[in-house]
Amino acid sequence: MSLLVYTAMRRRVLPITKRHIQFYVVAGLLGSVIPGVLYFIAARRAPAGILAIAMATVPMLTLIVSRALGSEVLTFARVVGISLGAAGILFILVPDTSLPDAAAAPFIGLAVICAFCYAVENIYIDLRMPPGEALTILCGMFAVATIITGLIAIIFDEFWWPEWPLGSVEWSIIGLALINAFAYGTFVHLVNTAGPVFASQTAYVVTLSGVAWGMFLFGESHSHWVVAAAACMLVGLVLVRPREPKRSDSL
Repeated sequence: MSLLVYTAMRRRVLPITKRHIQFYVVAGLLGSVIPGVLYFIAARRAPAGILAIAMATVPMLTLIVSRALGSEVLTFARVVGISLGAAGILFILVPDTSLPDAAAAPFIGLAVICAFCYAVENIYIDLRMPPGEALTILCGMFAVATIITGLIAIIFDEFWWPEWPLGSVEWSIIGLALINAFAYGTFVHLVNTAGPVFASQTAYVVTLSGVAWGMFLFGESHSHWVVAAAACMLVGLVLVRPREPKRSDSL
């Protein structure tokens, strides 16, 4: 809704060509619908901080897929950086003392599937981004994702209507929508300028923030394995550098 208001205020026309509609659907499914549904399922059983750390697989998966497609250059520093991120995930899943509940391990797997969707989306945006203002195109993507998610909620009888006057839940949703719109718009710009692999490093920011908020809001505590995982990801973030700007990026 916030992006629709922005688009209307800027008097931007939402492109509806075949290429744009295809982008809205594919990017909406990969970046919002599929990971959104799976992540909320996983959040019911796994700690918030651990789920956030699972998002650190996004850079590793992005590098693997982008390298297979030939869109990114593989360097020693990048391999080491992404490998450290992968090591962080192993520090969480392998030791018996890393998870507070062993039954949560399969739900960490759902979070990794979400990360794979984000990784494919990163590359799809880089290779198939249609012409136009990024935020306007992002508005189309979110609009399609909202329609699809709404239909899923109706089918499974999970649709929720906000109450009036607005309470804490309603205001939280509005705030989340504004934050998501700003963050996603910035992310799309970063993909186009620095490349999908470097942009995927934002997953580490998500990871550290998720761990911090989990401790602050839910009183979560983590073992030394989780601390080691976070340290690996920070070093990995330093090692992975953005690609050289495209010629079109500097215009």
